[in-house]
Amino acid sequence: MNALQDELDQLRAEKDAELQRLQEKNENLRTDVDRLQNEKRLILKQREEKQELAQYAEEQRSAEQRRREAGLATRARWVLFGMDDD
Repeated sequence: MNALQDELDQLRAEKDAELQRLQEKNENLRTDVDRLQNEKRLILKQREEKQELAQYAEEQRSAEQRRREAGLATRARWVLFGMDDD
């Protein structure tokens, strides 16, 4: 009977150790998921900022090109009334 109890205690200890290992692994994986989600948010935010900057740069290039190509009368009108946004 004592041998059976010892074997049972050993099995419980092994299972407890395995449970502890799996809980730690689970916690590590959850930490990794949180970190990756944060990184993803940051990357998406940076991408959005780059797209906005690229759009702004393109609008500025278009406005500059319109200024260069505009005739004297058009430029004078812009000086007096402001440049259209078309």
